[in-house]
Amino acid sequence: MAKPPYVVLLGDVGVGKSAIFEQLTGLTGRSGHAVTSTTLTSEIAESWDGRLIIADTPGANAMDDNFEHCLHIAQSMNIRPVTCVLLVVRADHRMDNVMSNVRKYAERFYTNFPSNLFGVCVTHMDTVTWTEHDFLLHVKEE
Repeated sequence: MAKPPYVVLLGDVGVGKSAIFEQLTGLTGRSGHAVTSTTLTSEIAESWDGRLIIADTPGANAMDDNFEHCLHIAQSMNIRPVTCVLLVVRADHRMDNVMSNVRKYAERFYTNFPSNLFGVCVTHMDTVTWTEHDFLLHVKEE
């Protein structure tokens, strides 16, 4: 029997990685509305339907304990073969800020993963006027 795909959630502090993890796994208590990172370690769990294994990671841009956060991210990337790195970014009024964030992570990780293993999830889309279609056009141009 084949193992379920392994997805690693990656991104800055406060973008919604843990909220996505909670929705996909049914687990609670990881997400928060704090100024600093509330996710201090990685957690790996099966999705509620058993079709995915998901790793929630600390924010890669944490102000405190940045080395430790990066260590947890590295461990999540090496615990088993990664099927997909899902970059989670928060929507911003200025789409170029979001694109800058995607670029920052793509420069670090995209070259290490084939394009079909690297995805982007934009959270908080209800706070902006631009659409998914607008964003995808910019991503394709890059």
